[in-house]
Amino acid sequence: MRGRNWFWGFLGLWAMAVWGQPLEPPTLRERLEASLEFLTGLGSRVPGYPGHERAAEWIREQFQRIGLEDITVQEFPVPVPVDRGGRLEVGGQSFALAALWPNLVRTPTVPPEGLQGPLLYVPSGALEEYEGLPIEGSIVLLPFQCGQRWLEAILLGAKAVIFIEPLETHRGEAQQKFLRVPVSVPRYWMARQDAEHLLRGDVATPRLLAPTATLRGRMEWVQATGRNIIGFLPGRDPEQAKECIVLEAYYDSISVVPALAPGAEASCGVAALLELARVWKARPPRRTLAFVAADAHFQALGGARFLANVMRREFTREREAKARALMLRQEERLLAALREALRNPRRPLEGEALQRYRRQMEQHIAWAEADLALMRRFFQYDLPLWISLDLSSRNDQVGVFSIGWFHRHEHLIRFFSPVGKRLTALVEQLAKRFPDLSPEDFVDAINPTQDRNWQTYVPAEFALDSEMMVEGGRPAIAFVTPLDGRPLVDTPLDTLSRWTEENWRNLEKQVRLLSLLLPAFLDDPEFRTETLKRLKRLPFELRPVTGSVYEFERRKTFLPNTPVSGALAMVRGLYKSMLGVRPDVLAMSDELGDFALQGYMDYTGAVIDAYRLDEATGEVVYAPDLGPEGEKKYPRDVRGRLGLKRPVIVFPCRSLDLFDLVDERYLETLEQIFVYDARTDSEPRSFGYVPPVASPMGAAMVGGSVSPSYVEPVAVVFVPASIKCERCGAFYPRGAELCAACGEERPRRLEALARAKVTMSMGLLGLRLVLINATPKKPDGLGFDVEGQTGIPRTSYQAAKDMWTLDEHRIRTYRGYGISNLRLDQLHAFAGQALKEAEEHWAARRYARFLASARSAWAYEARAYPDVMGTARDVVKGVLFYLALLLP
Repeated sequence: MRGRNWFWGFLGLWAMAVWGQPLEPPTLRERLEASLEFLTGLGSRVPGYPGHERAAEWIREQFQRIGLEDITVQEFPVPVPVDRGGRLEVGGQSFALAALWPNLVRTPTVPPEGLQGPLLYVPSGALEEYEGLPIEGSIVLLPFQCGQRWLEAILLGAKAVIFIEPLETHRGEAQQKFLRVPVSVPRYWMARQDAEHLLRGDVATPRLLAPTATLRGRMEWVQATGRNIIGFLPGRDPEQAKECIVLEAYYDSISVVPALAPGAEASCGVAALLELARVWKARPPRRTLAFVAADAHFQALGGARFLANVMRREFTREREAKARALMLRQEERLLAALREALRNPRRPLEGEALQRYRRQMEQHIAWAEADLALMRRFFQYDLPLWISLDLSSRNDQVGVFSIGWFHRHEHLIRFFSPVGKRLTALVEQLAKRFPDLSPEDFVDAINPTQDRNWQTYVPAEFALDSEMMVEGGRPAIAFVTPLDGRPLVDTPLDTLSRWTEENWRNLEKQVRLLSLLLPAFLDDPEFRTETLKRLKRLPFELRPVTGSVYEFERRKTFLPNTPVSGALAMVRGLYKSMLGVRPDVLAMSDELGDFALQGYMDYTGAVIDAYRLDEATGEVVYAPDLGPEGEKKYPRDVRGRLGLKRPVIVFPCRSLDLFDLVDERYLETLEQIFVYDARTDSEPRSFGYVPPVASPMGAAMVGGSVSPSYVEPVAVVFVPASIKCERCGAFYPRGAELCAACGEERPRRLEALARAKVTMSMGLLGLRLVLINATPKKPDGLGFDVEGQTGIPRTSYQAAKDMWTLDEHRIRTYRGYGISNLRLDQLHAFAGQALKEAEEHWAARRYARFLASARSAWAYEARAYPDVMGTARDVVKGVLFYLALLLP
């Protein structure tokens, strides 16, 4: 650090002259340390966890101690996955486990009886390390630092994976441990000391640790309560006090292991916010300040979304006073509609369903009343600017941003340009007064230079709370630590114990700079006349999408109108994670199936999905219906739904997981999925799927933290379930006569899809994968029993085998009529030889060579398959040609 003593000396003299009291560096350092140590010591601050509630209460107490006035708590719903605990039982011992973040919505929950199988250990997850081990049906223990190699264990038939806590890791590694596809793969985290005890010091040898182990664990989606803590500091100038500047920072945390989310880096912004509140309390500013500790930042900027809705600037063509009156009237009508809905539900409800509905509506009414009161409180002021603080500790600079990657308001840069220029000028003025303060300590990321723009100042896609306020039509900027990739964010290792003296100095210097810059900026005579002159009216984009999640019970009604409660409705974001922020906007449907989504990423192709999970097993039991009576009649597209309450049609389902979906000839991820009923070889009336995540979008979906060739070569196919109990909604295998959950004697039988077939293609290249469960006696396939299995392990081998068996039958048939194709016969023979080698390698447990041979067989047969079909078409065309010649 350059001339640190000079800097603090001048800063102390300036603080005594301006604020009337010294601002000693040790005092600031101690306060920052106390704040961060308390917050990180609470455990996980993910909403829904105990540490989150204690953090909210502590911040409220801090606001009171500082002396802020009219402290208010805004509550709102936040769907989050909550870990209920996990255990590994082996050899009479029991080890604690923590669940990882869900695969899209599918949690790592295992059935109540647990998963049993051999316990294997591999040092790195490489295929060669599994040689000779009984991997099928096993539980695999492997290092966290294995990239995406853990998927190969599941591909080969393992039931679950357990990651060992590493000594070092980074955000990119963590983001490869969960997927954007809801495959059923239990994934857990084990403490390093427990793993060392289990391994007994030998971490280099892959081996069978125990012939039998039991894995138990449960994670469930809950609708937690988010809390925005808001405190006001009145301005000292009678006129300017009518203007309110909002300063905001988030206080929650995130981790790929939600129960282990200390969030040291995530605590920097709120610690700075508290310090700035203390500074301004010592000498109140001219304008009124509102300090906001926002919640659910990592759940698609949840706290900012709900507060932006309260502070929004709608009706942009109207003057401010009229627009506010219209917005208040709009909220009053919404509140009246909620009260009427409580008194008179739009459909009859009885018993527990009615009680749940009343509790839900009473909660919604309480939230709406509080939001209306908060809106009236804010609308007492002019609201010229919202300022977010998103600081971290690996750089000592501060940058100002008007754009993030969540909404990317690049078309508004020119309106914010004077803000960046004025802040730069103020820093230059301060640098003249304080020799140790350099203009290089500040970065104007609003105004692009010849070689840099806002995207290049943070080495990853990032999301800012200020983006939601801009989406709501209000001017907003953010102060961000530039050139800091925050490598430990989203990991359990984001702790203060890994900080060095440099981290503390960096944070301390940033807070000091902001304590100099922000008072000068907000008290600047040109603040309204010049700096914000272009920001009087911004477009309003924060419009909600509302709808209902319905099931189509064909035996009861002609239309899909059976509500599905407790479903997760969502608009998926473009990215997997944005410096820890999950961009998927979620809402949980109420007892009537209703939901509302706001602040989502608006992009071409955005759709609304809805899933419901079984609480006991974690399996997806309702999924979007892409069939002729679902998606085709009731499109899920986000665009075109504004102002309309449209249904999202789901159906009771079973899931079938597919793996290794990279075409071995073109090395491209398969894109299109086709589902068939094995009984009729036609498209089912109801079906669904989630395709693989493929590059180049794959690289974006992990926040730019991995190679641009990143893919998630897995998919899930959803097919109709067999039996649904009319009383409790549970699902059971075919042949069940009693509901095990409630004792109902006559479960309702659906149009079951007993067996399913799946094919996949890639653009114009046609079918590249066929999964039909073919046998020599039935070469067109038996289909896969969706009740008896949740996935198709060794998918590439199964595809090669099915395609070879089907082609073998067709080629033999052609030969019977004297039709042959030498090139086709050669490709088919190569595939057959590779299949034989794969079977030999599998029997000998040579898994690396097994996969190599299976993929080779698939590549050969995928090349032969279109030739077989082409030969059939050529024969038909030839016959038609000769018939045409013979006809008079």
